[in-house]
Amino acid sequence: MVAFFEKREPLFLKKSSGSERELEEMRLLLGRVSSEDWQRLERDIKLAEAEVQGERKVAFELANSHLPIVVLRDLRLEHTGHAGRIDFLIVTPYVNMVVECKSLVGTIAVSSKGFFTRTFRHGERVFKRLR
Repeated sequence: MVAFFEKREPLFLKKSSGSERELEEMRLLLGRVSSEDWQRLERDIKLAEAEVQGERKVAFELANSHLPIVVLRDLRLEHTGHAGRIDFLIVTPYVNMVVECKSLVGTIAVSSKGFFTRTFRHGERVFKRLR
């Protein structure tokens, strides 16, 4: 494992993302669905595009960080019938980090108790969502 960190640059062991493949599959389906499913699929494509764009930005920053890190991308983990996905696992000689990308619109505020509030504007209306 130490050999991975001898170079002072990021090493991507997996560069592609399942999100990109899913997006392409959705785009291929767009011409084959009924008009009522078309709008839902188009909305899902826009969300997937935002997700892919966010992941690409994170990958770019990691690739240009000039840090001795190992990056694993788009990991699928399973345990006792449950599955989860990690966008990026960053391994260093000292610490491992999990990065989950989210493309959210608006302003995100975190309270002292750790609650997230997202505020965004759509037209003249202002929406607040507590997480």
